[in-house]
Amino acid sequence: MKRLIALSLLLSACSKYTTSTYKLPKELKEISGFAIFNDSLLIAHNDSGNEPKIYFLTKKGKIVHTCTINNTTNTDWEDISIDPNGTIYIADVGNNLNSRTNLSIVKIDGKLAINQAACPAEIIQFSYKNQLDFPPKNSDLNFDCEAIAWHNDSLILLTKPRTIPWKGFAYIYSLSTQVGAYQLSPKDSLFIGKNGWKKDAPTALEIVENHALVLTYNRFMLFDIHAQKWRLKSSHVFKNISQKEAITTDRHAIYIGAEKHRLLGGPFLYILEK
Repeated sequence: MKRLIALSLLLSACSKYTTSTYKLPKELKEISGFAIFNDSLLIAHNDSGNEPKIYFLTKKGKIVHTCTINNTTNTDWEDISIDPNGTIYIADVGNNLNSRTNLSIVKIDGKLAINQAACPAEIIQFSYKNQLDFPPKNSDLNFDCEAIAWHNDSLILLTKPRTIPWKGFAYIYSLSTQVGAYQLSPKDSLFIGKNGWKKDAPTALEIVENHALVLTYNRFMLFDIHAQKWRLKSSHVFKNISQKEAITTDRHAIYIGAEKHRLLGGPFLYILEK
């Protein structure tokens, strides 16, 4: 409850933030997901082609522990979430070409991960029931995903549309946290914007109670969730340009991660406070 109240206050005026910027260590040059682990630590990971590792770091970006996840690979890890029991969910769901048939969630015990150099994983497998072709035609390129969050004992997935022509709609799916193989049907769609995927495609998601933070490259948006319907409440457009791929929040601040870019620099940690 304290986190919810503080988050409501934190997000009440999205244009009035103080932003601090920190350089992340080189180990996180392709950062793609953030989650709050406890009062003093964040969890982070890199995306496709990197080692299957998660990093525990201070809230100013210093790595204090690294854990290798056994019996899995990092095909394209795109986001991370944690439930109230400390179970960590890593979304191996990146699907730029909309052609993957091995989408999964990597499930690990956070208590083991923080105390050991390596820990085992359980795998939740899934596919999109409404995807019939791999890849589908250009107008149906909506099976990429970079945004997941734990919410009410399920995992919420928000797709990253790549449709040609651009339509501006992302799709919302719900996935069980229990190990198994699932076929998912969309629960709803969400209009993100009309300006194309470089501005309007979701790159990360955080949900606290009935508030959802959706990150894109140029802004984050706050949605209220009621009866599974998402209503846009406010948004915050970033003044700086960088490849922002990760978002999380606690009672005090919003934390955003941007991966290294040959022109824009990085990797960066941005901390937004009221």
